[in-house]
Amino acid sequence: MENILKEKEELAAKLTSIVPISMTPQDELDFRSATHCSICKKALKGDRVRDHDHQTGRYRAALHSSCNLKFRLSKKIPVVSHNLKNYDGHLIMQEIGKLKDYEISVVPTTMEKYVAFSLSKRYHKFKVSLNFVDSFQFLSTSLEKLVQNLTPDKFNILKENFPRHNISLLLRKRVYPYEYMDSHQKLDEERLPSIDSFESTLTGSGISDEDYRHVQTVWNYFNLKNMGEYHDLYVKCDVLQLADVFENF
Repeated sequence: MENILKEKEELAAKLTSIVPISMTPQDELDFRSATHCSICKKALKGDRVRDHDHQTGRYRAALHSSCNLKFRLSKKIPVVSHNLKNYDGHLIMQEIGKLKDYEISVVPTTMEKYVAFSLSKRYHKFKVSLNFVDSFQFLSTSLEKLVQNLTPDKFNILKENFPRHNISLLLRKRVYPYEYMDSHQKLDEERLPSIDSFESTLTGSGISDEDYRHVQTVWNYFNLKNMGEYHDLYVKCDVLQLADVFENF
């Protein structure tokens, strides 16, 4: 939660700052020669204004003054979590309860489960909010199956983060020894645990020899030093895969 709030502060600074417009001679010529508004497509008369990107200062187009006022960058930052209601939402809400100076809004299904919730804070005249949404409400199956439904060429975000790697290793079903990893000390272990350590009392089963060989391949390919690095790779892939799935939804 600490990292999410830190990133939110960085985004809020960008969303609430306005870089003055910077126009080239060609931009000025384009503005004066424009005959129709780029938003509503209706004829421009005496109410034309210069629209520009508030983040870069770059001139974009000639607009009606009324259209320009409606054309605003959203101050709502989405935070997407798969099955938020049943898993991550519990942990996040525990941390949210400790926060001050935030306006909190929730959409509950029960007293303990939330489909969506938001944190809002005012920055000068702007209100910026973090909107937590459950992607499972739109894509109601496991992340593993959602990944299988996409062709490899659709994983652009994953490729951007692993540009020089064989991403087919990251698209295959990945496994994690959830019950074995019961202390912070195990994150420092410098070798993979045995195949038996991947067994789950919840499902009453373990992983196949093929799955374990794949774990070993990933460990060696990425030159992982300890279980902490394996953990970080595992959760990073989860986040990037979900981002790609949502982008292709």
